Amino acid sequence: PEVLILDEPTDGLDPNQKHEVRNLIRRMAGEKCVVPPTHILEEGEAVCTRAVILAHRKVVADGTPVELRSRARSSGTVTGAVTGKTEGLMDALRAIDGVAEVERLGGNGEALRCSVRPASNRRGKDPEMAHEVGRIVRERGLTLDEFTVEPGRLDEVFRDITTKPAPTEA
Repeated sequence: PEVLILDEPTDGLDPNQKHEVRNLIRRMAGEKCVVPPTHILEEGEAVCTRAVILAHRKVVADGTPVELRSRARSSGTVTGAVTGKTEGLMDALRAIDGVAEVERLGGNGEALRCSVRPASNRRGKDPEMAHEVGRIVRERGLTLDEFTVEPGRLDEVFRDITTKPAPTEA
């Protein structure tokens, strides 16, 4: 068939079987449209080039997994751990243009672990925030022990979109 619908194609499979089924889906996708409706969002990310989220029997989001992940509140959040003279670092990070929140995640003395979350208009779109965080750490002569940029998670986007009340019919 030109269109193949595989409902929850890897549900109940062990990791090796999932790997094989996902490879099979990718191979078939070169020749036909494969639609794997699933509630397992990691499945969609593993095999899909496009994701559609339905809520209240309506399409509420449509895009690539990367596009949808960028809508997550956590998308673009920089998490880092540094050692050295960390006094004033949190204030310097808060001063970065487009920062919504800086949160201390741990550390004491000359060690600090924190996250820097971008404002909604910069989520997942702007690598500048990560560059700015890195620049501030380097300028202060701190040792960088950890540095990650959160790509966002589909489950976060799904929960945000689908927990909104259904629109009323006019």
